[in-house]
Amino acid sequence: MKKTVIILLLFSLSCAPRVRVTRPTLYKSAWEEEKIEIKESSLDDFVGEKFSGYIKWLGMTVGEIEFVNMGIEEYQGKKVYHIIGRAKTNKVLRYIFRVQDEFHSYLDSKTGKPVLFKADRKEGRYHAKFGLYFDYDRGKITEINLLNGERKEKNLEDEDYDYVGCFYKFRTLKLDRDEYRFHIIDRTKRWETVVKILKQGKLEMRRRGVFDAVLVEVTAYNGKKKARGTAWVWFTADRRKIPLLAQINVDIPVVGTVIVALK
Repeated sequence: MKKTVIILLLFSLSCAPRVRVTRPTLYKSAWEEEKIEIKESSLDDFVGEKFSGYIKWLGMTVGEIEFVNMGIEEYQGKKVYHIIGRAKTNKVLRYIFRVQDEFHSYLDSKTGKPVLFKADRKEGRYHAKFGLYFDYDRGKITEINLLNGERKEKNLEDEDYDYVGCFYKFRTLKLDRDEYRFHIIDRTKRWETVVKILKQGKLEMRRRGVFDAVLVEVTAYNGKKKARGTAWVWFTADRRKIPLLAQINVDIPVVGTVIVALK
């Protein structure tokens, strides 16, 4: 459950446990495939955005997530986009397994690449607080444990992103190819994340209306090892490319399918 909530929070979707099925099942009857125009975007299109979603399991709401783009700030002489993400379990589940995660990501306003990623994760009895500092000039990433001061350093390649940087990079694209690949760095591994464009057309969502939308499939690999998860995400096809809906299938007993839906 801990890993599932983290993945939902960061929209990396790349480290989820092994899937049971090979295609999305949600809202099949509400999808009408159709050729639509998909717009190219810039990072400025996302300034000031705020969206939140419900985490659903077995039809029940078990938690919620929130993303807020604070716009342009200054960090060490650079202009950066400051993005805040939060995830937490609801009041009922909190008594069984409490999750209260928060992260702050700072992306270079010119390149969109990460400068700093800070996370404070509280999940049950587990607590981690750390910062990842990206230095593309030196080709190094430094991790600092903000609870005990421990430092670690490893190599950083020019095309490496954090989860948030990858998420925003993808949203700027025109999506006129069948497949895109990204390198995502987490605390211990480098994931080659594969995003396949599956469908485009009209998606009808109850109480929200009909959207021009793009359906993508996300998987990831660490060397020859496939990440134990596949996710499907529906994005709007306008310049903002808002994630409307995500389905994550996991191979954990009882868990099965987890849904994240925009409020």
